[in-house]
Amino acid sequence: MANPISRVITATGTYVFALDYMINPLNVAWEVQVLGTGSYELDATTDAIDFTVGVGYGVQVSPNPVWDVVQAAGTTASANGVITAPRQALRLVVATVTGAGVKINIIQPMSIN
Repeated sequence: MANPISRVITATGTYVFALDYMINPLNVAWEVQVLGTGSYELDATTDAIDFTVGVGYGVQVSPNPVWDVVQAAGTTASANGVITAPRQALRLVVATVTGAGVKINIIQPMSIN
């Protein structure tokens, strides 16, 4: 059974979420919901992360990781998608937020192998 991540973010900042990159093939569904008003950016990295600092949320990444843009900075509408290329973590950068916040949902199924 998959271990979904669901967090409501009510403050600006950078939030990093670990993925299980060992699952083959990688398949991660994500959704960002803007519950009030706000703007955000969603990125993914293949750089190493430190699993000992947090599980699924609040993990540490290597110094100066390279982030690939999934949703561009300044996105104000809710969005969703699927990532199938190997990635170690997702990063949600919340630039502005008012009202109920920004909610992120991430789910990754177990391996089909």
